[in-house]
Amino acid sequence: MPYADGSKRPIDGDRVKDQDGKFGTVRGVSLDAGGTAGYDQIRVKSDDGTIYIAISNAAQFTLVSREDGNTKATRRNEEVNT
Repeated sequence: MPYADGSKRPIDGDRVKDQDGKFGTVRGVSLDAGGTAGYDQIRVKSDDGTIYIAISNAAQFTLVSREDGNTKATRRNEEVNT
């Protein structure tokens, strides 16, 4: 399952935002977790380093940015001050 906005499936290193507006980085991905097609689970480390979400459904997060080679694609509309 892609991120909440339906944009892309998760990969390591993605910058994401949770439903509470907290930013973090994907540190692990399990595509089609538990043999369920389209159910992607991710592990996220928050920016402040204090919160580590062990396993979460990717659909609970919004993709903020992704490194594509030397180019960083950023969804500025998702970087809202909270």
